[in-house]
Amino acid sequence: ILAGIPPEHRHKITVIPDRRAAILHILNCFGLPTHTEQTPAALTNASLSDKKRSGGTIRLILPREIGDCFIHSLPAADLEDFIKKGL
Repeated sequence: ILAGIPPEHRHKITVIPDRRAAILHILNCFGLPTHTEQTPAALTNASLSDKKRSGGTIRLILPREIGDCFIHSLPAADLEDFIKKGL
């Protein structure tokens, strides 16, 4: 993992065994958002116009690990409940 990071920057890398904590740490390091003020209903409505929606199904890109994501197909009717569980 450290092979692509110059030696003078390797001291900045923090090893975090918990996946969720590691992802949040990386997002925070780059100043990226880790929460939203939007409601699950608002996020659902915005997502249903996404190009990854096909008919009654929406495809979500979800992380397994840092750098390892997968496509998860979900019935559009279940999206709001899925979002609620993640908030």
